Amino acid sequence: MSGTYAQALGAAVVVLEHRYFGGSSPYDGFNSETLQYLTMEQAAADVVNFAQNVAFPFDKEKTSPWVYWGASYSATLGSWIEHFHPGVFYAYHLSSATVEANTDNWFYYDTIRKGIDSYRKDTSCSLALNEVAKFVDSFLLASPTNQTKVEALKQLFGATFPIADDDFAYAIATPFRNWQETGGYRDVLEMCDAVVGSSDTSEDKVLGTIPASVANYAAYFRMNLRDSTCTYFDVWGQEDPLWCLNTHDLLNPFFEARTLGNPWRTWYWFLCNEPLASWATGAPDGQPSIVSRKINSQYWQRQCEMHFPPQNGQTYGSSNGKTPESLNRETGGWLRNSTRVIWTTGEFDPWRATSMSSEARPGGPLQSSDNVAVFLIKNAEHANDAFTVRALNNLKIKVNPEVVKVQEQSVEIMKKWVGQYLVGKASA
Repeated sequence: MSGTYAQALGAAVVVLEHRYFGGSSPYDGFNSETLQYLTMEQAAADVVNFAQNVAFPFDKEKTSPWVYWGASYSATLGSWIEHFHPGVFYAYHLSSATVEANTDNWFYYDTIRKGIDSYRKDTSCSLALNEVAKFVDSFLLASPTNQTKVEALKQLFGATFPIADDDFAYAIATPFRNWQETGGYRDVLEMCDAVVGSSDTSEDKVLGTIPASVANYAAYFRMNLRDSTCTYFDVWGQEDPLWCLNTHDLLNPFFEARTLGNPWRTWYWFLCNEPLASWATGAPDGQPSIVSRKINSQYWQRQCEMHFPPQNGQTYGSSNGKTPESLNRETGGWLRNSTRVIWTTGEFDPWRATSMSSEARPGGPLQSSDNVAVFLIKNAEHANDAFTVRALNNLKIKVNPEVVKVQEQSVEIMKKWVGQYLVGKASA
C-alpha cells in the first residue's frame, strides 16, 4: 500500500528498521537491563528524529509533507507518534492499530468465532469448537483434577511428551493464530470442514464418550498441526514437536535465546513493559468460547517473568505497577483526538476490540469526520488493506473487493489532504 500512495502522490517511500529488531540493536543480548531503551517513547522518537533531520537531494528545502503508513504494530507506533509528536507527519493511514490496550482480550478469539460463522454462513463449526473447548475444560478445570483423565486427553490430541495443562490448552488453540495472517482464514475454514465432517462419537475407557467434534478436532490436530506447531517460530528444533510451548522450563531455548535471532523476545518486551498486553484469552463464563478457558491473562503474564527476570535491579514495566490502563491514559486510548488520520480495521480482525472500530469503545466505534476517516472493512481480517490486488494475485489469495474499495477511497482522501498542504505552502 505504501507504493500505491507513492505513485498517487508522487512521493518517495522510506522504510525504517526498528530499534532492537533486525540488526539495529545497541546490545548483543536482550535482558531486562539491555532492553530498557526499547520503549514506546524511544521507538516513536526514532521515527520523529529521522523525519526531522534527514536530508534528501530531492527535497533540500524540506517543503514536502511526511505521510505515515503503518499496519498492525507499525500502525500502533504511528498512533503514538501522532499523539505525542503532532505536526511531524502531516497525515496518517493506520491499519489495524491497537489504540486501547487491555488485560483480558477474549474478543480476539470471539471475533474469529464470528468470522467463521459469517464465512461459512452457519454456526455449525463454531458450535462444534465450543463443544471441544467445553470437553477439554471439563478435565483441565475440574476440581479436583483427575490427572489420569488429563493425561488421556493430551494423548488423544497427540501430546505424547510431558506438557503442562495450560501449555496444552494453548497448543490445541494454535490453529487460530493463522486467522490474522494474510489469507490465513482459509486454513481455519479448512479445519472447520474436518471438525464438522463426521457425526460419529467414540468411546474411551478413561475419557468416556468422546463427542464427534472432539474426535474430529483431535484427529485434525494430530495429523496436520502437531508436528508443525513449533516450526511457526522458525527457531531451534527439538524432539518434542510442541517443545516451544513449554512455558514452565527456564532452560527452554525459547526463553534462553536472548540474541538478535529471537525477534519474538523483543515484541514480548513491549507486551510486558509498556504494557501493551491485550492477552488473547478464552471467553468469560456465559459466553461461547472456541478455546479453553485455561488460556487466561495469568498464563501470558507469567511468561513475562520467564523471559525477563530482574537484571542488575532492572525489570519490565508491568512488574513495577504499569498496567494497560496506565498506558491508555498516557496515549489517550480510544478517546484521543486525531488530525488527518485514516483508521482502517477488518470486520473480523482479531484485534478489532483494541481498535478505533471497537464496539466496546465509549460511544461506539469512532465515526468519520472532517479530521479523520474511519473504515470498518467488511469480510476483512488483520491489516488486509496492506496488500494490493497485484500482491494478492502473486500470493494466489482471493481479492476482497471491499478492501479494494477502501484502498481507493483512502488514496483519494490522502490526495485531498496533501493537496491542501501544498496549496497552503504555495500561498504562504
